[in-house]
Amino acid sequence: MYSIHIHRVYEGAIYMALKNLLLVGGAPLTGKSTLGLKLANTENAVLLPTDAVRDWMQQVVSERDHPFLYFRKGADAKTFYSKFDMPHKLLEGQLAQGKEVEIAILAMLTTRYLPWTNVVIEGLVVTPSFVLSLKKRFPAVKLQTFFLYDGDADSIRKRLLTRGLWGSPSTESEDITQRELEWVILYNEFFKEEADKYGFTLTKV
Repeated sequence: MYSIHIHRVYEGAIYMALKNLLLVGGAPLTGKSTLGLKLANTENAVLLPTDAVRDWMQQVVSERDHPFLYFRKGADAKTFYSKFDMPHKLLEGQLAQGKEVEIAILAMLTTRYLPWTNVVIEGLVVTPSFVLSLKKRFPAVKLQTFFLYDGDADSIRKRLLTRGLWGSPSTESEDITQRELEWVILYNEFFKEEADKYGFTLTKV
């Protein structure tokens, strides 16, 4: 569904200036998608998940030229975590993928055929440093940021056991769950460090 909307941008709708950009970022399992959908409905805005942008990019660019864009595609949990066996490796891979997706988002927001006035962007790609680059790129656009944060390992673990990161959590081993927990904790620490560094407020979930 979202990829269709993205293609329409490049097919050339009537030009309308972007006025409001609402940005939702945070670690996995913090509720970015839920908040993004709520904001889009409240503000009558287009919802643009960064995962949808990534999926669209995978349809139009090659893995050979953009390996990090594909670093998780097609792998099951066991295979994936055997390759990325340390939390920092996974974080580095995810951040590298995010840099690829940032390029596409900027291209979409700067095309003269963009038909959107209000846009909500949500996902892991929405980091404090990316928000700063958007502020510099679009000084006339009103930006609102929402960074979600959870530093409680027990609550993160509960959500992992309830929701999982790879579908049904009941199908994953305790070893996989522990690796996911370590990664999500590290991702929250990354967002906290970036928010503190660049002066953004975190919303605890």
